[in-house]
Amino acid sequence: MTKEKFVYELIENWLYLISQQCVLMENYTQKDRTATYHECCESLEKCLDYFDQVYKKVDFDLYSEEEIEAVLEFLIQQLRNKTIANMILEIETILCADIGDSDSKKDFMHRYLFLDKEEKQQGITKPALLRFIKELRLYEEGKKHGAQPDSGKN
Repeated sequence: MTKEKFVYELIENWLYLISQQCVLMENYTQKDRTATYHECCESLEKCLDYFDQVYKKVDFDLYSEEEIEAVLEFLIQQLRNKTIANMILEIETILCADIGDSDSKKDFMHRYLFLDKEEKQQGITKPALLRFIKELRLYEEGKKHGAQPDSGKN
């Protein structure tokens, strides 16, 4: 894996998610997330230093290129998984704070964040987040005006 590909994979699979999370939470809570961006810069720098360190081991024939690539891919996946877990926790605790009990929050999130309109499983994507926020705003507006939210069960 080249350093350019590694950087691309970090951006595509990790930093993009953090950026979405920060923008979403900044817009919803009106609180600055500059510290999070600084932490990301520091983490990215550590990742690039790590890349250089592990590739030195290839140069000394301590590890093969395939072994190093597997380690780097694992690192990217771990960063992504941690970010998704943090995002889901923030969505549940901050954005869904007014949605009844824990089961109701999880049902709402599952229905509007993890399922598409045809009720097929989907990952956290920009369209999924947009749909979720629209449904959350509709729920909040309905609650403000005394309407009962649609449970999605017929």
